[in-house]
Amino acid sequence: MCELPGSFIKCIDYYIKTKYKNIKYEWYGNSYNPSESNALQDDYNMYKNNKSKWFFGSDNTGDITKLTNCDF
Repeated sequence: MCELPGSFIKCIDYYIKTKYKNIKYEWYGNSYNPSESNALQDDYNMYKNNKSKWFFGSDNTGDITKLTNCDF
């Protein structure tokens, strides 16, 4: 939730790659859509380089205060 700019995902990625070199994993994120909002930006290009891994809800904003955007 609210993962952009991507710090937590980057930290987990680093941890797994350094401690568990043979593990393959998938990650997905949810946040305000950086192209729809100025609230959270894509500082590490996590969204730009991994667009298929992001969930922004039915209205594409990522606003989790709208119930329709919480159907994960």
